[in-house]
Amino acid sequence: MGPIIIPPAVAREVFGDEAPPAWVQIVAPRGAAPEVGSVTLGAGEREAIALAIEVGCRRLLLDDLPARRLAARKALPVSGSVAVLLAAKSAGVIERVAPLIDALQVAGFHLSAEVRAAALHACGEGEGG
Repeated sequence: MGPIIIPPAVAREVFGDEAPPAWVQIVAPRGAAPEVGSVTLGAGEREAIALAIEVGCRRLLLDDLPARRLAARKALPVSGSVAVLLAAKSAGVIERVAPLIDALQVAGFHLSAEVRAAALHACGEGEGG
């Protein structure tokens, strides 16, 4: 697996003034793709989509629904945070998904009760699992 690349706006959102870990590389898109100039998207989403188009990313992490829809129209391979958590559990990187989803929600991550229940069921942490 190669480095995780993120644009500067995402680095500011996630890390603030702190340096990212060594496995995260900050790469600025060369320019804003015209089709990504939507005012309904935040700077992080706009830069992430523009960068993904430029570098031909293998996977783009987006949770914002309008951003996911635009990425899908551009045929970009998109995963959300919950999918990453499910893959991490499946790979044995984490033991449980529920506490991490809880922490995301406390931090302001919006997730419907239905999606939360389906994710926990999928990884064997839901009712009866």
